Amino acid sequence: MWDTTDPRLLAVEVQRISEAPSSENDLHTKVHLREVMTLFATAEKGALLQDRFGLPDQASLFGLSVPSLFLTVAGNSRLGDAAMSARTMRDFVGMDRISDDTRKALLEFSFNLTMGNMDEAYRAVKLIKVPLPPLPPSLSFSPPPLSLSLSRPLSRSPSHRPYPL
Repeated sequence: MWDTTDPRLLAVEVQRISEAPSSENDLHTKVHLREVMTLFATAEKGALLQDRFGLPDQASLFGLSVPSLFLTVAGNSRLGDAAMSARTMRDFVGMDRISDDTRKALLEFSFNLTMGNMDEAYRAVKLIKVPLPPLPPSLSFSPPPLSLSLSRPLSRSPSHRPYPL
């Protein structure tokens, strides 16, 4: 599935078959591992892996729209029930509600990092602007009120010093 906004980003569901030793007589059994991989594709470098994660047994890749990958999760197969869930891409975790400019800059950072262009990735990350949320009242700091009290009055005479030096 290609991303709806960036033609360089692709998500695929793959199934790897590997052999694992069985408990009896060391017979090998085939194990099917399902994963979702996100890749960046360019004409110059081909397709390069950006991220991958395992899929639960009943889940399938349904769509991609940065910053989310959409999965269907099968329910009761007799009734044909299914639910949809969204999984945030690795580089966007914690940034659910961001502006389009920030999303584009973060995607550009991820692309350049995947391609190995560290200077371009650094330039892209400098463009990311995410406002910090306000501190909750329990963590906010307000200085105590200033109160000045002297035990004896200060003299204005230059020859008299109220406190020893």
